[in-house]
Amino acid sequence: PILWQWTARSFICAANILRAQCRTPDVSTSASADGLWKPHNGMRLLYGLALENLLEGLLIANGVQPTSSGKLNKQLKTHDLAKLWKWAGLPMDVNTERILKILRWSIVVDKYPVGTAPDPAAPSPFWVAVMDVEAIGRLMSAVEDALRAKEPVHTFEKSDLLNLCRE
Repeated sequence: PILWQWTARSFICAANILRAQCRTPDVSTSASADGLWKPHNGMRLLYGLALENLLEGLLIANGVQPTSSGKLNKQLKTHDLAKLWKWAGLPMDVNTERILKILRWSIVVDKYPVGTAPDPAAPSPFWVAVMDVEAIGRLMSAVEDALRAKEPVHTFEKSDLLNLCRE
């Protein structure tokens, strides 16, 4: 599980560095050309990938085999964060589910300039724009806490994830 946590923290560090470059942590409200280049999509994508890796690490700590004949276990090969969250047995409320769906959408869509296919389930631009980075941080911390409870020796110590690589 520590390798999954390591990878997740690498994504978190990269997202935090991008976040530090934004004048506002969650949305670009500037109509200037500079405001158009704020890396919010990339930041969300990286936080989503970090949460995906943390959830997969927790599932592995819970006994899920990471590989099958040298390839990533097909059950882990998903960006469906809500599915991974439920499978890990973590409590889910409506807000958590909304954030997980937006992050899943960001993982799938934010790496391309246009959608790969029409998606009637895509979150509205308003919900994407008001994505609360602090809430994402709480979700990542909750998964790390669960991972540390399961594997106290083979995980990193608790730290403020949203401040990694920012000090």
